[in-house]
Amino acid sequence: MAMEPLRILLLYAFGTLTEAKGRVESFNEVYSLAKPVTLGLAFGCVGMTSDKDREEILRLHNEYRANLTKGVTIVKEDGTKEKVLPAAKNMYELEWDCDLEAKAEDAMNMTCKHAARRRYKNYGHTRGKWQVCIKFNKPVEEYGVPGVLGYWWQEGLLFDNVNRRHNEFAAENFVNMASGRNTKIGCAVKKQGQRADVYCLYDLPLREEAIVYEAGNGCKTDADCTTYKNSKCKPSGLCHGVPEPGYKEKSEALETSCLSEKETGMTKEIRNYLLDIHNKFRSSVARGLEPDMLGTFTPKAKKMVKLGYDCYLEKVALRTASACPPVRTDQKVFFWNIHKVSNSKMSNMDAAKEAMITWINEIRHYGIGPQNIFNQFHYWRDSDPYYALYVPTQDYAYMVVEGNDRLGCVIKDCEGEKYVHCFLGFRRTEVMGKKPYEEGMPCTKSSDCTGNVTCFAEEALCSAP
Repeated sequence: MAMEPLRILLLYAFGTLTEAKGRVESFNEVYSLAKPVTLGLAFGCVGMTSDKDREEILRLHNEYRANLTKGVTIVKEDGTKEKVLPAAKNMYELEWDCDLEAKAEDAMNMTCKHAARRRYKNYGHTRGKWQVCIKFNKPVEEYGVPGVLGYWWQEGLLFDNVNRRHNEFAAENFVNMASGRNTKIGCAVKKQGQRADVYCLYDLPLREEAIVYEAGNGCKTDADCTTYKNSKCKPSGLCHGVPEPGYKEKSEALETSCLSEKETGMTKEIRNYLLDIHNKFRSSVARGLEPDMLGTFTPKAKKMVKLGYDCYLEKVALRTASACPPVRTDQKVFFWNIHKVSNSKMSNMDAAKEAMITWINEIRHYGIGPQNIFNQFHYWRDSDPYYALYVPTQDYAYMVVEGNDRLGCVIKDCEGEKYVHCFLGFRRTEVMGKKPYEEGMPCTKSSDCTGNVTCFAEEALCSAP
């Protein structure tokens, strides 16, 4: 925004923007502007990013996306690893968006990346840097932007190439580059010395466990492009189209709306109950009031976050727990708690209550000890007859991971049995061999929490960042 007065001055002096384009070079000569490209006249954007970098970022993104319509093999730089990715259909060509660029520049300049993601939560984010290795003497102007994008694309080595879902946080940059529905991009580039920083925003956010792109082949005719109305097929195999008005809002509303009781076994009352008891328990742990069978009481928690109910996560739970009988597998982006109800004929509300009592009693009746570290002993002890008096405390540990900020549950009938499944997240850290939360005095004011959030002092909980 700092360049806006200068842009106005140019328009005032030279007339139209077109006339200004023809005279900007002489203007720069007179006033010795250090970086005339910040005006972004060719793209029509105003900011610190040059047209050269804009063109390069846009071209490379669309080249990567076009290659994906044919199927690609991503090879690690040192050649030690490779992954074949299935070909994509309905992959859309990206166009540059000056508004997204301005937002990306603002996000880049924020000191807290979580604050940037919260401010621009309705967009996809990629962020990275490239720094010159003096040994190879590669100039940042030539290699900086391609280097950053190359690193992002290499994250595809971690991508789920079977289900094509966003289920690995370490591949987040790749999945935003490869998200088929995206049609717009805007990036900020900052070059200082031998370092280049790049921050990009995309028009559509990609939720965890969402499908990144459809499997198929690149388009050959307009009829192959079906995501947006009146889309056209480009020779590259990419589709070109514009989301219809309200598309983004409708998609977000669909993602965040809860499913019916028939599908999920959940009612508003059950959702509220599960959320309330989870938060009351987290509050009790945070204040050091929960008895630990192997110690005295749970240590106090310094920055325990208050959960919110997430209908999207409920849908993830429904899909993940669809097997009958259910088999709990480690999820990469969420924690999964499961309880088999003692009497399948009990109501779903009673099933939810029994599940909560069972999970909470893991610490009260079996414990993890004063060191407050969840380890292999706590995980495996149910399978060892020597520890027959104990049960695992995995569900407890997942319930009190301090950074969890959302909850989604389903109750499913299966072969005459009833199961309660609750997902918590995000799983940005593992609990095995670690403390599920940082110990210390609970928050009493908002500055005690991480980020620009609120402290609920009576509950000893922080709002989500």
